[in-house]
Amino acid sequence: MNCCIFVGDSSIENIISINEKTISKITKLSVSHIKYPSDINPFYKNADIIKYVTQKYCAICADDDFITPSGIEACVEFLNANPDFTCAHGNYFGYCVKKNKKDEIRFLWKPLSTTDSITLPDSEARMAYHFAHYSATFYAIHRTEFFKFIFQENMKYTIDYQFGELLPTLLTMIYGKMKKLDIMCNVREMNPNSTNWTCNSMNDYIKDGTYNEKYTRFRECLAHHLMLNSKLNLEEAIDCIDHGMAEYLQNFCNRSSIPRKAGIFLENMQLPQSIDHGIRKVYRKAFSIEGFEDWRESPPTDNNLHEFNRIRDIVIRASEINNGNKAK
Repeated sequence: MNCCIFVGDSSIENIISINEKTISKITKLSVSHIKYPSDINPFYKNADIIKYVTQKYCAICADDDFITPSGIEACVEFLNANPDFTCAHGNYFGYCVKKNKKDEIRFLWKPLSTTDSITLPDSEARMAYHFAHYSATFYAIHRTEFFKFIFQENMKYTIDYQFGELLPTLLTMIYGKMKKLDIMCNVREMNPNSTNWTCNSMNDYIKDGTYNEKYTRFRECLAHHLMLNSKLNLEEAIDCIDHGMAEYLQNFCNRSSIPRKAGIFLENMQLPQSIDHGIRKVYRKAFSIEGFEDWRESPPTDNNLHEFNRIRDIVIRASEINNGNKAK
């Protein structure tokens, strides 16, 4: 498809060199390689790399995930026809690989639960609904100028992963509606070593005494924009946000902390690579697909079968290279 790709690369130095060589071989796509320090906050990187985008629409895709061309095109077509929507996305699938008893690599997938379309007419109602039925929206397709705006606000008011994810998502709801199309759009690796499992949680902020300061700045930003887009005064806006946050904490912040703490521990240990890989192998086995339900091998029955098969083939091929085993 006719699009531009910007690779925001915050890998360590030797990996950046490998990526640079790989990208230089790509001739049929517009791919720009932009380098960042390895310790950069991912939300700061998002805010910076979006500056390079000049197209009308844009999307973010993590380095271990996929986004489908047909999903992008369907979302762009919808947003072109519906200016009161700030973003559009589709169905999400999770994937992982596992060896069977014959040491063959199997590609497993499952549908992921995400928030359905939010089309309530009022900003406060959309925000409250999303607090209560939360899922991140910044992997959806956005209008570029709006995307730049919400990530600049993120830079001003948040400095951490948890509120850094919440703020742009909720600003998206305050400023417009969200559409979920019935099309495969995002395919995400289910990995216990991902940032979601290795970063500090809201409960950690509460325990270490930093929550109130972080929340106050987060709420200040939301309240300002909520007043601009509703008839609420400051007191009413703050009350709406407080109620929403209380429901979010109750519904989404009580998950088991064992996998997350194990991930943080490994990150902080800075062990030699060979030892670290050995520990993570055991760790992944303990906390990856055995802990999930509804994994399947047969492909989904929808119009994106060819894209699903391409993604599956890419993942299996990469796993073969990494493991040196026969794939199924």
